[in-house]
Amino acid sequence: MRQDRPSFTAQRVAVQRAQLDRPVSVDGDPDAERRLYEGLSNPLLFRHLDDTRMRKRTEWFDTATVDALARGVQQIVIVGAGYDGRALRFKSEGVHWIEVDHPATQADKRRRVEALGVPVDHITFAPIDLLDGDLNAVLEEAGHRADAASLFLCEGLLGYLPTDAIVALLTTLRYRSTPGTTLAANFRVVGPPRWVGDSVVRGVLDGILRLAGETRLTEFGFGDGERLLADTHWRVERQDIAGRSRFDGGSRGVVVLANPARDDQA
Repeated sequence: MRQDRPSFTAQRVAVQRAQLDRPVSVDGDPDAERRLYEGLSNPLLFRHLDDTRMRKRTEWFDTATVDALARGVQQIVIVGAGYDGRALRFKSEGVHWIEVDHPATQADKRRRVEALGVPVDHITFAPIDLLDGDLNAVLEEAGHRADAASLFLCEGLLGYLPTDAIVALLTTLRYRSTPGTTLAANFRVVGPPRWVGDSVVRGVLDGILRLAGETRLTEFGFGDGERLLADTHWRVERQDIAGRSRFDGGSRGVVVLANPARDDQA
């Protein structure tokens, strides 16, 4: 992404997500999350685009969060957090949230959250450029405990990193994992165009992203994401594949839940 401005795609995801009915924890503040998203109102964010896929993806990551909280996981790390409001919606007693993101986006998000006037003592903001920063050191400084179970959320992130950065990210998260840790991630899977319209739509979207300074750097084929996880010692426990999206050139969304692989499973 561009170094001097917040992420356009992160804002678009938040605006779309604001339209969905979602679960909430006992101590959560969905109204604060709603106000955060409403503050991003902008006609250029295409709020009605591809609601079906966004709904399914949001439900997947919400379920992973609810399940982790039910298991007693007390630290949740959102990598590439953008304007994600889950730390507000799913605030829970004793749970430490760490939001990792690019400094430009995170500074804008922090300003907006603090303007809501709600307590954020349970959130640690950890700015980093994942292309060249030391994620392990950043998580350590943010108070992440490598000896305790975590939930790692990587939503809408991996396609915007080059492959070597994805491998470094997954390797670091695996290094900081215990057997009770879960990783939730998604991949945009692109197959051969079915007709000329797929190529046109992909070209238009890629052009918009380039103008926004957020070019996709990795394109996943079927099985590529799973192989990257296996190569970095994660074992996929569950996954789901969305139908083709006409709004995204016929691509599919793949969501996965993974656990740290034992040495004999790597």
